[in-house]
Amino acid sequence: MRCSFGARWHAVAVAGPMAPDAELARLKKLAAQTKVAFRHFIPHLSALFGSVDALVCMGGYNTLVEAAALGVPTVCVPRIRPRVEQLMRADAFQRLGLLQMCHPEQLTVDRLRVHIENALRISPTTLRAHAHKVLDFDGARRAAKSLLSLAVAQPLASGVGFQPPLGQPASRVSAHG
Repeated sequence: MRCSFGARWHAVAVAGPMAPDAELARLKKLAAQTKVAFRHFIPHLSALFGSVDALVCMGGYNTLVEAAALGVPTVCVPRIRPRVEQLMRADAFQRLGLLQMCHPEQLTVDRLRVHIENALRISPTTLRAHAHKVLDFDGARRAAKSLLSLAVAQPLASGVGFQPPLGQPASRVSAHG
């Protein structure tokens, strides 16, 4: 929040549903001092990603994938404790050109402000096209095809194999198309 004080952008900070009361009180006070809009929690937050010019986040899987899919310029400050999973993910996304990462041990107000300014110069349209080029967002369809392929290829333990849905000829059910 400190990096947005006096900046050319308007910041909104969201703590999240698990934030402890003491931390919430500290964040509310800081938000008032820095003129940042503060929310404890916003259900379905990712539904708002399309209306932001840039996103600063910690690096959860869904957040990074949804931001990339929408082309939201992102600055990621990943959590490194108790696990480094977010750091690994943020590093991979940065290598793919999908975000800028600021390691938490190198985080300063000035460094974060520079990252946000850089993110605000990124074209969401270009970023979205790049994300759809380097990531596969069709996992559900591929998983369904794989499951169908397994069902067709291997009979069930009862000896009964895959049966197409009622009213649909077997020729219409395909694991390959």
